[in-house]
Amino acid sequence: MALYEMIRDTTKKVFATMLEFELEEISESKEITDTDEFWIEGALFFGGSVLGDFRIQMRESYAQKVASTMLDSDMSSIQSETEVLDVIKELANMIGGNLRTQISASGLQCDISPPKAERKQNINHTVPSGGKFARSYFKHGIHYLITEIHLRPYKI
Repeated sequence: MALYEMIRDTTKKVFATMLEFELEEISESKEITDTDEFWIEGALFFGGSVLGDFRIQMRESYAQKVASTMLDSDMSSIQSETEVLDVIKELANMIGGNLRTQISASGLQCDISPPKAERKQNINHTVPSGGKFARSYFKHGIHYLITEIHLRPYKI
């Protein structure tokens, strides 16, 4: 499976299974990044035969909606940024772990780091040089979601 299809299909599957959210795949749009709202970014890193990273990015308001759904609670009961960040880390771990399994199934040794998440003013949309890179854009209602993966071979 090509990298783009792998990240697209895995993201859609995790959101459908864990949140019962049907994501609509979209092409890049200025609407996605044209905002003053903060972003929440979850990430994890790959090591082994391949090096790289996986990132999931969404506006803060969508991250709060995702957190309230995963925690099965009202949005108003999500009181701390830590709760939101923990949920986004868990999503990064679910999607990234699935990607790791697919990479390993292709015969490459692949480990993942514990996920991290942070609140950011802006997100970086430059394409890294070297290796393979894929980015997917999604819409759920009025909200946007971006997932990306960058892999490169380990060299001694």
